[in-house]
Amino acid sequence: MIKKIIVVTIALLLVVSYSFAAEILTNADIVKMVKAGISNEIIITKIKTTDCNFKLTVEEILKLKDEGVPEEVLNEMIKKNTSQAKAKNNKVDKQISSSIPMSNIQKNEKRLLEAESRTELFTGNYKYLNASLDKAMKEKIEETPSWKMDAKYVQQQIKLAYRNSYNNPDYWLIYAKFCGLIEREDCVRKAFRKAHALSASSSKTNIIKGDTFFFLSKVTEDEISDEESDFSIVEDSLSPKIKYAQKAEKAYKESLKELNDKYLKTYVYYKLGLLYYEIFKDKSSAEEYLKKAGKSGTDSCWARKAEDKLKSGL
Repeated sequence: MIKKIIVVTIALLLVVSYSFAAEILTNADIVKMVKAGISNEIIITKIKTTDCNFKLTVEEILKLKDEGVPEEVLNEMIKKNTSQAKAKNNKVDKQISSSIPMSNIQKNEKRLLEAESRTELFTGNYKYLNASLDKAMKEKIEETPSWKMDAKYVQQQIKLAYRNSYNNPDYWLIYAKFCGLIEREDCVRKAFRKAHALSASSSKTNIIKGDTFFFLSKVTEDEISDEESDFSIVEDSLSPKIKYAQKAEKAYKESLKELNDKYLKTYVYYKLGLLYYEIFKDKSSAEEYLKKAGKSGTDSCWARKAEDKLKSGL
């Protein structure tokens, strides 16, 4: 008998707890409470403390108004829908971020990325996305398949950030660099235009342009088609590889005109040195910029890399 009572009690508790857990307020519930004469304060408290599933299209809001729902309550319903949507998006973002391998970046690799990003071109998540793009670009140049993992991670983060970062110029700079990684020059141009329209820092924009076009010059074949070689204008007869390199050179040099940060300057000097050495095959100019990077007076990895490059010989 006692055993039977215990079982029944547990069953009742489960039913009661389920009924509380399963309660979700709807438009109809709000209308019922209003018509029952329940005060606005109590209705608003109920909305704040209960899960809700309100339909709040313009048409539905007009219906609620016709049913006598006060504006104070309507405002709280809208606030609740907004807060629940944000909470849901944040939960999804965390789940996706935790489920996507950051291109196998473990704690030690993260520290390396952070050290190489001392230039502080970006902050927060954009800093790591930029570092991930640099890593992916290097892997793609070396024909390492893992670059696709980094690209996938950045792509997912770009998609997740779109709604909240649409008006952030840094978002579009990262997107431009990502488009460069997947060799979509049309998207690169559009993203840079969007960043410019949002008043992105010109020095930062030029550095990202330099990085993007330098990468494109590395992955583009150095060939001139018969059709291209028929042009009499020298500029038009240049290979796509050299054209990309010229865009990178111009962007890097433009950034130097406005830069005050010595770490960023060191980075740009180093990149210009590599650009002249690897693409233009101009050892004299390469040495000039690598020396500037090495003698910058900073303890950045870019200064050390420049010195190592000079020691190994050009």
